[in-house]
Amino acid sequence: MSDSKSQETRTRLIDAAIESIYQNGYANTTVAKICDFAGGASGNLHHYFDSKEGLLVEAMARLLDRMRKKVLEGCKNANSPRGKFWAVIESVLGDEQSDKRASAVWLAFWVQADYHDDLRRIREVYKKRLLTNVRGYLRQIFREIGAHSPDERAEYAASIIISLIYGVWLSHELDEEISLDMERARLLVWECLEMVISRSRERLREDRGLVATSTALLSGLSVEVITKDMKELDQWRDYAESGMQIFIPHFRDMDVVKNVEIAHTVIKAGYTPVPHVSARNVHDEDELERIVSGMAGVGVRDFLFLGGGENPPVGKFDSALQMLKTGVLSRHKASSIAFAGHPEEHPEQERSVMRRALKEKIALAYEMGLKPSIVTQFCFAATPFFDFLDWLKSADISVPVRLGVAGRVDAGKLIKFAAACGIGRSLRFVRLQFGKSLRLAKYSPEGLLAEFAGRIAVRRYDFPVQIHFYPFGAVRETLAVAFESSREISSDEFVQTTHH
Repeated sequence: MSDSKSQETRTRLIDAAIESIYQNGYANTTVAKICDFAGGASGNLHHYFDSKEGLLVEAMARLLDRMRKKVLEGCKNANSPRGKFWAVIESVLGDEQSDKRASAVWLAFWVQADYHDDLRRIREVYKKRLLTNVRGYLRQIFREIGAHSPDERAEYAASIIISLIYGVWLSHELDEEISLDMERARLLVWECLEMVISRSRERLREDRGLVATSTALLSGLSVEVITKDMKELDQWRDYAESGMQIFIPHFRDMDVVKNVEIAHTVIKAGYTPVPHVSARNVHDEDELERIVSGMAGVGVRDFLFLGGGENPPVGKFDSALQMLKTGVLSRHKASSIAFAGHPEEHPEQERSVMRRALKEKIALAYEMGLKPSIVTQFCFAATPFFDFLDWLKSADISVPVRLGVAGRVDAGKLIKFAAACGIGRSLRFVRLQFGKSLRLAKYSPEGLLAEFAGRIAVRRYDFPVQIHFYPFGAVRETLAVAFESSREISSDEFVQTTHH
């Protein structure tokens, strides 16, 4: 048989296999059915292919070769990295992808590649080629526009864009209600590229993929408890996420053994304890050693160091920085350290002094191999919080931040705590809000949480922002509010998205 005749027969068999897979599905495609579609005897197929898998290998090789040639042709005609990037998008999300017969083969290919060595090899070649092309052209684009860390950014952006390509293609192939036609799918990927480019001059951080959004605001929240709260654990645990961070305060003349027992109870209940260590309540380095070693002994690896409100100090320590410099956390293999943040003016320190100290503590924590974070004092208005977050961004501080929010408690009781903590600007807001009904009212944070969601949705922070609750003995009520608020925030976001 001549070469042309042989090639013609192979092509006819491949087309027949594609037609059979389209009409019958891959599992129901047999050698006999392929030959029926090809109009020939089964012996013909076995002369050219050892199995229907072999036919699928050949069919995919042909489809991928067409795709490769289209990319090469598009890149040849393009005069910029963006043009070449578009050529890649046009090849993998081309109009021919709308052809139902080709789609059936692609779907069969992705599934069967896990069970057939030749198909697996072709799949890996395709994935590697796509990644190489997308990453390479992104790198050229980022270098061309003077982006920060262009090579690293290209690696990250390529993973986003390729994931989007796979997603829109699969949605289209499965004919889902949300699926897009191929032209709109290509434009969506292009819009994703433009979004990535719009942020390309911002510094790319270790946590580069983590941008705070309102949907994440109440995910992974933390709460501060007292001894009474732990006795009522069974009453509020239905509202608490597994692994939730539970902060344990440090009072003057604290019973170290008792607080260690609380931390151990927290761990056994499936949560993560974060004990406070208040510098002005610690007498000396020996006591600091006893606190940290006791906590470490039951499995605590996360701590909060703060200055504390005791004035004058009971001992030699005056600040969290002094305690950190002792190296006690490193000796006991701590993994993370949180520091206090003050969105409003501190009653005893100027803001500039507090912020300079915070930067120094974070820098030292990194040097000691600890993961730093910030937990803020509570406020009653959103503006101080966002002033503080904006300052962190401008100061190039990129660590996780927990915004302190008061729980659902009696307003009168809450204001006493607020006054003791030196909260002024937003405290006046609460007094005006409740007026003469202060003693009878309950403060609830839903309005503040909703405002957080709205503001964070339109801001860009290069660090995660979450919520830390101060329930003041009302843990169950506070966590219940958070649970309901998270559902409302998600619903509001959906409405806003559909309207836009």
